[in-house]
Amino acid sequence: MAAMMEKSDLEVLARSVARFADEAKGTDPLPGLAELGLIGAGLSEAQGGAEAGAQGEAAIATEIGRAGLQATPALECVLVPLLLAGTDLGTQVSAGAARVAVSGNLLDARPDHAGLPFTAFGPEGATQVLMLDGSGALRLAPLPGPARQMIDGRAIWTVPPVDAGTVIAGGAEALPLALARALSAAAADATGAMGALYEMTLAYMRERRQFGQALGSFQTIQFRMVDLSIALEEARALSGAAARALDAQDPRAAQLAHAAWVQAVTSGGLIAREAVQLHGGIGMTEESATAPLVKRLTVDEQVFGGVEAHLGRYRAA
Repeated sequence: MAAMMEKSDLEVLARSVARFADEAKGTDPLPGLAELGLIGAGLSEAQGGAEAGAQGEAAIATEIGRAGLQATPALECVLVPLLLAGTDLGTQVSAGAARVAVSGNLLDARPDHAGLPFTAFGPEGATQVLMLDGSGALRLAPLPGPARQMIDGRAIWTVPPVDAGTVIAGGAEALPLALARALSAAAADATGAMGALYEMTLAYMRERRQFGQALGSFQTIQFRMVDLSIALEEARALSGAAARALDAQDPRAAQLAHAAWVQAVTSGGLIAREAVQLHGGIGMTEESATAPLVKRLTVDEQVFGGVEAHLGRYRAA
């Protein structure tokens, strides 16, 4: 059984990350994440990590998602360090001295056979990409040119299929578990963003007045807020179950990771739509604090895949 953090340790970790995240809004968070040892925190001590496990990774991702930082912790703090563990580049990544993107076909665990370009996601300033070649081997290849920006400002590249670059020994074998850990962290990231959206919307319903009373006093609004609360708790429950199963090396862990992501996409879509509508539409304006979180949830689905894809993987796991 993998090392599991105590509940009190997870709470301390979450508070520490939350303080950092509040201060890092609007900046490049990766140097600070590296300085705090949060990149690769789930690795063993022998690999340079803190043995935080999947639950620790989820705690980190939740607070980054809640703050809407310009980072994808499931990739930068979890997947890339796991796949590069024990390599010089992996050590550089954890120290914040190198940045590596991840190809879409790797996230899909789908080797490239069609010879078509694919997308890659990662931190701004990345110069290399982890990808699956046509044989299913994990390769590290150069990134072609500068990144474009997605709607929330995170980076995306178009990558031509290549069979050049360095093959990462043991990478293909490590991929299934690493992807499950990353998906668990992605679900936690989404629950953090959802939680912040829910809290903002609840506060607005209490403050905004119409017809001489707070909007939240109307029964219809109360029912809608209850629906959002239920959706949020469903996502939190499955996200937590997936992280615990991964740390316990439960054979159902991969299935639970897919289930957690399906629920994160489902709940996140509902909460994002309702947050915008209940704010009267201003939720999508640049001036609104809700807009970056709505965009974040939208981009996360683009990066990690939608409901139908993960339902299929859930059945196959």
